[in-house]
Amino acid sequence: MNITQRVFALCLFLVAIFLLFYKLGVNSFVNWDEAYFATVARDMATRNDFVVGFFNGNPWFYEPPYLTWVLALVFKFSQSEFWLRAANAFSSLVLLLAVYATSWKLYKSYWAGFITVIILLSNIEFLFRSRQINVEVPLTLFFVASLYFLIKFKDAKKPYLVVLAAFCLALSFLTKRASPFLIIPSIGFLFFSIKPLRNFRAIILFLITLAAFVLPWVSLSFAKWGNVFIREFVINFTVGKILSSNPATGSSILFYVYSLVHSFKIWSLLIPFALVWACFKIPKNKLLGAYLIYFLAFFIFLTIAPIKASWYLVPAYPALAILVAGFVLWVSSRFVKIHLLLFVLVVGIFFAQLIRWNSSYFVPDVTREQADFSKIVGMQVPNDYVYLDDDYLPVAAYYSRKLILPLRFDRSADFAAETLVLNQSEYVMTNILNREALEKRSGLKFSVVYQNH
Repeated sequence: MNITQRVFALCLFLVAIFLLFYKLGVNSFVNWDEAYFATVARDMATRNDFVVGFFNGNPWFYEPPYLTWVLALVFKFSQSEFWLRAANAFSSLVLLLAVYATSWKLYKSYWAGFITVIILLSNIEFLFRSRQINVEVPLTLFFVASLYFLIKFKDAKKPYLVVLAAFCLALSFLTKRASPFLIIPSIGFLFFSIKPLRNFRAIILFLITLAAFVLPWVSLSFAKWGNVFIREFVINFTVGKILSSNPATGSSILFYVYSLVHSFKIWSLLIPFALVWACFKIPKNKLLGAYLIYFLAFFIFLTIAPIKASWYLVPAYPALAILVAGFVLWVSSRFVKIHLLLFVLVVGIFFAQLIRWNSSYFVPDVTREQADFSKIVGMQVPNDYVYLDDDYLPVAAYYSRKLILPLRFDRSADFAAETLVLNQSEYVMTNILNREALEKRSGLKFSVVYQNH
């Protein structure tokens, strides 16, 4: 790496730090995942129980425990929004280094690494999720790291690289329920295409390491919760979630095409060409096949699955960025003889996207009033619990530190005709519009203890 490349790498690194950490903690946590994970992590840190956390008084089987483990450790020294979100921002920073190293390994070019980082760092959805608490960012890091260690084994032939690859895959299974299965075809392709990996010892070493880090948590959870763990984690939140649908996002077969356009913006114009280019390049560079399979496995399965959410595709974005970067470098080597022009064009698109869509990757402060109100309730209400007649359960649970008894999850639902049994001494978090309906349902006259304007 010459002096120019080093300066550019340093500048890119500083820009990444700015984009990932600038004003990271100024907004309150949002529903659902941020306040959801933060509440469970606080419970883990308080009880020092790292097998299964509790949310609002009930065991929490929504996701495996990796993210809540990390957040619980953060809670030991800070409970600020900045530091809890910083865990994901730091994972994203490491991920950028990993995709740089991967591109350099695939294309033997520093510029390929830089272009990959630029494409991913100017991905609006990736930036937005990197500044939030969610499982997608660490999950993506573990996928990229696992494939990278297997690719590195091709030249180094060191057994510890297989162990590291399996360890990263194990962490992915401890991060999210079903998504890690979608990276298996890509890993299988590498074991098939990389000659040193096509041996019994490497496969056994990989599988033993994977089982050694995944099975203990699964075994402990089953031993402690038995059929409850199977019913909630495996059936309801894994199989059930895959087969469910989200009315808010619809079921269009083009949903993830729109997601790609939204996320990659200008870069999305190159995606079809990059995919075709990769298909023709695989015979000469077989490792590209792993990343093509990586992306297609996610894209095809998620398109077929009934459940739709734009962030489900985030783990596949590094693979796509790597392929697009390779295509850009290939085009420049044939049609753009002046590398300075390529540099200006790539950097120009990078800043154009960040400036044009700057409001799209900062987490909006949409729950400030609910968070502030919940804090006041937590300090003023003497009861250990409080009712909630609104739809911000995780925010209320996190900021009030109370047991929240939800009267409903959807504020649009009409329960005015149902009888509500409450005692005169109960406390309810609600809004002005619902007060009359609550009084009618319960037959009680509510007095205002605190009102947040």
